[in-house]
Formats: sequence, C-alpha cells, structure tokens
Amino acid sequence: MASYALLLPCLIAVVFASRSTSGEPIKFDNCGDTEAPRCDITNVKIDPCPEAATDEPCKIKRGNSATLTYNFTPRWAPGSGELKTRAYWASVLDLPFLGMDTDVCKYATCPIVKDQQNFYNFTLEIEKRYPAQRYNIKFRIWEDEAEPKKECCIVFKLKLT
Repeated sequence: MASYALLLPCLIAVVFASRSTSGEPIKFDNCGDTEAPRCDITNVKIDPCPEAATDEPCKIKRGNSATLTYNFTPRWAPGSGELKTRAYWASVLDLPFLGMDTDVCKYATCPIVKDQQNFYNFTLEIEKRYPAQRYNIKFRIWEDEAEPKKECCIVFKLKLT
C-alpha cells in the first residue's frame, strides 16, 4: 500500500508535465519594439495544430478550443505597475478577446523575474459566432504604465473553420 502512496504523486506529476508541453511548435513573430527586444520568447506551441508540421496556420473549428503555450524570459525587472496580459485579434486596430482575465498570474508563474524563464499557458475558446477566416492573433504581457514600455509580445496566424 505504501508503494501506491508514492506512485500516485509521481503519476500525477507526469500527467501535468506532459500536458503543459504538448502541442505543435508554430511559426510566430515578435511584436512591439523591434529595436530593443524586451523579452525572449521560445517554444511557442498550439494544441491541437497538425498544420504546424507544414508551417500552415493552425485550423481551429469554431465552438472548440486550443491551448497556447510558450516560454518567455523578460529582459526587464517588474516595477510598481500591475502586470497584465491580453489576447487580441490583431489588425490595423487590435481588438481584445472579450472576457479574458488580464491578470498574468492566471496564465504564468508569479512573481515574474528579470532574466528568469517563465511558462505561459492559455486556452483559447473559439466561439461559434466568430467568422470563419484567417486571423492574426497577438498575445501581450506588459507592465501597466511603465516607462519605457516593458512587454513581451508575439503574433501568429490562426484559421477558424
């Protein structure tokens, strides 16, 4: 019986570790200030996304969800401003995803520390009412009211079907 007590926590840890790293690596671009990168972003994945193997935008069926994960290393030290995150339909005017909690600690480990790698995990809920087409999607993490601007930002393509 004692061996089961040791095995169960290990099994749970393996399940959660495999969930957080699942998904397909996707093509993405950094956004924001290109002259002075303020954040290193790596290992951007979406689950499910079989299209990533051919560098195509992920196809997500309306009414379903997809999980976005990535590693980020801020090259700035958080100050006294509030840390926020937001997803946008990126275009000439970025439109925020409605209903998204902007508390970055809901999707990443806090506190966020300068030059320390962190992990971001967000589930995109794609509503059936969204038009079926190709979109640029932007994700930002930033410190509110910081000067100079402190942010991590990526943009990638999704195709809603």
